[in-house]
Amino acid sequence: MKKATGVVSARRLIALLAPGSAEAEVSNTQATLFAGLGLASAVAFPPMIPVGFVREEEAAARFSALEAGGAAPYVFCSAGLRWEGGGLFLALESGGVWDSLRRLAGDCEDGPFPVAEGFILGCWEAAAETRIADLGRAPCIRFSSCSAALVTIHGAWDRKNWWRELYFETTLKKPLR
Repeated sequence: MKKATGVVSARRLIALLAPGSAEAEVSNTQATLFAGLGLASAVAFPPMIPVGFVREEEAAARFSALEAGGAAPYVFCSAGLRWEGGGLFLALESGGVWDSLRRLAGDCEDGPFPVAEGFILGCWEAAAETRIADLGRAPCIRFSSCSAALVTIHGAWDRKNWWRELYFETTLKKPLR
């Protein structure tokens, strides 16, 4: 009999979704990391900017609280690759928009992966000696519209390589205006 490798459970994440052109650039970066370094976690996530993990019973209310944040005009600009909390991000500068949304989301839980101002690129399985310079150039991305989303992520978080099998469902979505 085969032993179970992990229990699948759901986590709720408030995230930002960029417009299609920015998503395409991030997807290309993810594919480059996977092709060049074989980092499976680099392609485990769709292009998204994590804001915070929230408890299921509070998810809808926390998401609604974002209505007051992210008021236009705003601009997100890429700021290179950066390691944050053990994960790799395509860092962004938002002029404080991301920080205000993080505050509006309230007290967030610890999640299975780090949350930072940027697109999550994974790379948890990268060797400690891997340097950002070895990962290639970060794309120059600039966008002035995006959507907030409440994403349910199903995964076996207790498993060693949990990023190998994830399922995503966007349960709520609204444009930031």
